Amino acid sequence: MSDPDHSMSIGPRGIRRSTLGRHLVALLAFVMVALVASTLVASTEASAASPDGAGARFAAQTERAGLNSAQAAALQEKVDGYLAQQGGTQGSANRIDFPDGRLIVALPGEEYARDLGASGVQPAGLGQCSYRFFCGWKDAHYKGDFWQRSKCGVYHEIPDGWNRSGSWWNNQSEGIRAEMFDRDYLMVYRTPPAGPKARDAEGDWKPIWYVWACG
Repeated sequence: MSDPDHSMSIGPRGIRRSTLGRHLVALLAFVMVALVASTLVASTEASAASPDGAGARFAAQTERAGLNSAQAAALQEKVDGYLAQQGGTQGSANRIDFPDGRLIVALPGEEYARDLGASGVQPAGLGQCSYRFFCGWKDAHYKGDFWQRSKCGVYHEIPDGWNRSGSWWNNQSEGIRAEMFDRDYLMVYRTPPAGPKARDAEGDWKPIWYVWACG
């Protein structure tokens, strides 16, 4: 014969266990939904903050500039190469920003570099070089890809591929000289004091690896 007290105690415990199970399932479902939602939000925020999030903006810039898909892809590949070597962040379809300067890639078929992220008429050649910067151009006569840096006390490595005749301007504060070094950090050339004459339209980048903006 069964114990009445024992048989009556099974039912309530069984009910409590069943209720607890349902609560646990509901709690787990809520946690899973919350995790999925937070993951989606984080993914969206990361996408917007990442270079990929700016892809549509860069694509619109190249389209407005009249570049076809192959030209736009080649431009981005060149920008990626500079980013890998120079660092910085991509600010437009053809501009890289540094804390102390920028690099602008010339578009296919164009002699002078112009920033696709800027509006209005842009200066070309020497007009690109901001005051208190050392500026370099990949090609002679201040044409081609444009690069400027201003931070003192740093060996600035010149962009990859600049291994032929080019041009430069030491537009630093009055009296400041810039210095150029080879791969072993041996000085190759020291510019004249900063000013309108401290420039060379037909310089030679071949032996140069680094620029010391404030010699």
